[in-house]
Amino acid sequence: LLMEFKTDINNYLKNKPELKVHSLSDLIAFNIKHKKQEMPLFGQDIFIKADKTKGTDSKNYQQHLKNAKRLAGAEGIDATLKKYQLDLLIAPTTGPAWSIVPDKKDHYLGSSWSAAAVAGYPHITVPMGFVNDLPVGLSFFSGFGKEGTLIEAAYNYEQASLARKSPRLSL
Repeated sequence: LLMEFKTDINNYLKNKPELKVHSLSDLIAFNIKHKKQEMPLFGQDIFIKADKTKGTDSKNYQQHLKNAKRLAGAEGIDATLKKYQLDLLIAPTTGPAWSIVPDKKDHYLGSSWSAAAVAGYPHITVPMGFVNDLPVGLSFFSGFGKEGTLIEAAYNYEQASLARKSPRLSL
């Protein structure tokens, strides 16, 4: 992800002559120069980690990509579906949103959709309910080409649960 991010952001920025920055390195330098305005609460750890890579030009990139897709797909989702004779997998998408605490690390604890994204497999998230008034989702994912199965299952769950509620906005 970091390698792809570096390559993609560099390609995007180099095609925007109207901008003052034309690479991820330029963006990092700009953010440092304007730290008070651009980063009043958080740093740019992901930018810096990505910039240290060689991007998708790395000689190891294609092998890393191939391994990740195999581990997430054939040896991950596909193997689990086959072993337990399942049509799809269902899991909470992620936990509820967390409080933002300046100068602290991100409280993100992961998600269930990562393997599907890495494998290039279909994934659908639908409303599951609320935890302390914060919405949470339910993820449905399966093997390659199983979009129909997922759409049917997600739709049926939505209709049975009626978990989606309009958000309460308070200003």
